[in-house]
Amino acid sequence: MLTIGKLAALADVRTDTLRYYERERLLTPAGKSDAGYRLYDGDSVRRIRFALRRRAQDCARETAATTGSHPNDENNVQSA
Repeated sequence: MLTIGKLAALADVRTDTLRYYERERLLTPAGKSDAGYRLYDGDSVRRIRFALRRRAQDCARETAATTGSHPNDENNVQSA
């Protein structure tokens, strides 16, 4: 089982991000320690990475919708 700090380190996010995901019901602890610390299972890392990929895809779609092109498109060259 992983504490919130260890999970954050493995997923390369801040603990605040994990608490936000809990509030939004995207992530739930597998249990709590005797001291009351949140404990997560190994599958939590996979779920967090999935959520991060979805967020990145949504941002890319939003950028494409507002600029008319995908941000990784070679033809999307903006002058300074």
